[in-house]
Amino acid sequence: MSAKIIDYMVDEHNIDIDPELLKKVKKMITSSCDSSTQNIGKGNQFLYDIVANGRNGINVDKYIFFCLSFSS
Repeated sequence: MSAKIIDYMVDEHNIDIDPELLKKVKKMITSSCDSSTQNIGKGNQFLYDIVANGRNGINVDKYIFFCLSFSS
């Protein structure tokens, strides 16, 4: 679903973006611990974990939710 939203935003607002960059962004959103991220260098795996972390379930959305929920 999230990758479709990215496609919609790019199409709706006529955003000029390199197709390879768009593909990388969508992969960051949809990838977690699947085999498609195994060919990524060890030093870059964290980039994919920030958005969709399937290894431990902690990601940007959950972190922001907790920060906003427990702040006074």
